[in-house]
Amino acid sequence: MNTHSSKRLVAAAAAVLALAGALAAQATWAQRSPATAPSARVMHAMAYDVQAGKVLLFGGADGPGIFRLNDTWEFDGATWTQRNVAVRPATRSGHRMVYDSDRGRTVLFGGITGPSVALFDTWEWDGAQWQMRLPMVVPAPRVGHAMAYDAARRRTVLFGGGTSGSSSYFHDTWEWDGVAWQMRQPAVSPPGSDAAVMAYDAARQCTVLFVPITVNTTLVGAETWEWDGLTWTQRTPAHLPSPRRLAAMTYDAVRQRVVLFGGHHDPSSTFLDDTWEWDGVDWTNVATSAHPSGRGQSTMVFDALRGRTVLFGGALGWGNNEAGDTWEYGSGTPATYTTFGVGCAGWAGVPWLTAGNTRPVLGQTLQVALYNLPPDHATLLGFGWSSTAYQGTPLPMDLGVFGATGCALRISADLTWPVFNWAGYANWALPIPVQPSLVGMTFFQQAAAVDHSNAFGLVFTNAAAARIGDS
Repeated sequence: MNTHSSKRLVAAAAAVLALAGALAAQATWAQRSPATAPSARVMHAMAYDVQAGKVLLFGGADGPGIFRLNDTWEFDGATWTQRNVAVRPATRSGHRMVYDSDRGRTVLFGGITGPSVALFDTWEWDGAQWQMRLPMVVPAPRVGHAMAYDAARRRTVLFGGGTSGSSSYFHDTWEWDGVAWQMRQPAVSPPGSDAAVMAYDAARQCTVLFVPITVNTTLVGAETWEWDGLTWTQRTPAHLPSPRRLAAMTYDAVRQRVVLFGGHHDPSSTFLDDTWEWDGVDWTNVATSAHPSGRGQSTMVFDALRGRTVLFGGALGWGNNEAGDTWEYGSGTPATYTTFGVGCAGWAGVPWLTAGNTRPVLGQTLQVALYNLPPDHATLLGFGWSSTAYQGTPLPMDLGVFGATGCALRISADLTWPVFNWAGYANWALPIPVQPSLVGMTFFQQAAAVDHSNAFGLVFTNAAAARIGDS
């Protein structure tokens, strides 16, 4: 491939969650100043929508339980935009949201909608509208529970929570597969809490829980636990963040660290402004020259398109003292690559693509591999500049109407490249030129192969999104 072709392919646009292999460089905080933003609030929920390449925010309260909201906002790294949809969840705070990258849906559960009315409804956002789901079995009504999406097992994991005005906390574990909630029965469980935080560590394929320990509502300690899908295991690191309630936590997929910020400490009511990182072995207190002011009841998620952790809002103190600021945490301009969605089964299985440990870094080569293809059949790797629309048609596009049941087009196929399919395996390499102007450019990928096991004659892989970076 010549340099000119390479430039055409990399001048693209995408959303992304980084894979393993990145160095954990020192990260810093920076405040963003978008022209518009959601109103100041606490106990809201956020998730990162990989398909749309945007942070999604829903609801919260304009103070400590005073007035609850049910507005929907998206942040693209520059601008907050309110989405005005007719059907949406009821006003609430203390709910949780995660993004199901397998199904391309943001999952919302629970929260509180009145002085003592805890909720147990399940909603999903598909990038355009909210839909209420009606499973037969659901977790009990609760607020302040912890949720994370286990990408390896394709399950939303829920733990704990409480009911309004009660000092009795849940310590149950539930999982949502997009159809049903299932209560898990591990032999050992973490202590119950309505102020724990949770994140999925993609590199280590486990869910990390940071839980405050209370006795008669008094904060006395904190613990770190991990869930592998079968067992909860308490970790005993050499260092640990000080006890705190309602901190913010997410997973930085570029730097392969769980990041925790702030929270408040009872009974002194100290609102904390420290940043901690968990690497799977120990917690490290990260000193940064700039950082958000001390706060609790804020929320943060990892923006996989730009390789940045995004924090919004929170309580700066007791009373009507909520924040409406936007902050980001990260390092350099990291290259990122992730997959989203799922392929459709052909006679050789479900085909899929991955970049393994490679990323589109300046001066390096991105190595894309395709597996489970129909052996020796013609295969095309597609490139696109959008994951939301193709020639005026919204994405993802259900190809079942053409006879490809279970298949979806997830990217705009603006360019295609033939790849050599040998015995069901193919690979493709893209050298990234050392050209600083490419940093931040993004593109999407998805492959299709001839397969006559469906009437359409093609099967499709999952999709991927990548951003060129300098590290």
